[in-house]
Amino acid sequence: GETMTEAETLEPGIHPDQPMDTYLGQPGASSSRLRLLRRSPAHCRYAMDNPRPPTPAMILGSATDAAILEPDVFTARYLRGIDGDGRTKAVREAREALAAENPEATILSPSDYDACLAMRDAVWAHPGARKLLQAPGIVQPSLVWEEEGDDGPIRCIGRPDRVTDSGLLVDLKTTADASPHGSFPRSMYEYGYVMQGVHYWTGLSRLGREIRAGLIIAVESSPPHAVVVYQPDTASGVAAEAERDSLLRVWERCIRTGHWPAYPDIIQSISLPAWAVRQIEERAA
Repeated sequence: GETMTEAETLEPGIHPDQPMDTYLGQPGASSSRLRLLRRSPAHCRYAMDNPRPPTPAMILGSATDAAILEPDVFTARYLRGIDGDGRTKAVREAREALAAENPEATILSPSDYDACLAMRDAVWAHPGARKLLQAPGIVQPSLVWEEEGDDGPIRCIGRPDRVTDSGLLVDLKTTADASPHGSFPRSMYEYGYVMQGVHYWTGLSRLGREIRAGLIIAVESSPPHAVVVYQPDTASGVAAEAERDSLLRVWERCIRTGHWPAYPDIIQSISLPAWAVRQIEERAA
């Protein structure tokens, strides 16, 4: 029981070729755990103690990452499912046979499998993205580092998509809308993409890898699978760094005290959204 998990706890450092499961089992502040703290420590703790099976969107995301970042791994690990109506005996038997013959593989629906390949082709056809993917570097290393907390070191973990030898931090994101005036800036905040970049950047610097820039390759999940490479601006980076610092302090306090509170237990004032108040005022005028 206990000894096995201790043996698997990674030492501080850059660990390439670590399975995703080993990484997910690591203790420490990851950017996704810090993002869960935004709502409350109780929500973060609950999510950590009750890991949910990956959603279809998450499975597709991992498959797309593999197809784009590690084509050989994709070919080895993912299979295209059998086309046809699953209610018919022949199709059902063919599906069962495929699963039985490939117990280790993840079988994607034909449409998901084809979408992965289409996204891979779109990203590799984009000159800027292709350069970032072809540059010598490491893919999905597991990072473990320590940062100075208020009361001693804070263990942090991260798993960036790609770190080039020339000091570029590259993260790949699939999205419904990658345009800068669409919903992508909002997704960048909601999913903590900029904070995640700051987190990885900090860890890599601690581990002796100087990073020059953090970049996001965004690819749309629906045809024509448009691709764009973004570099979050300085103001966004500064804001994300401030947010990360404050969440890291909360994390440290929760880890130290073992207390993961939900919302404050005082009566709080709450307002209608500003737009609603404006609308009411306009109508009343």
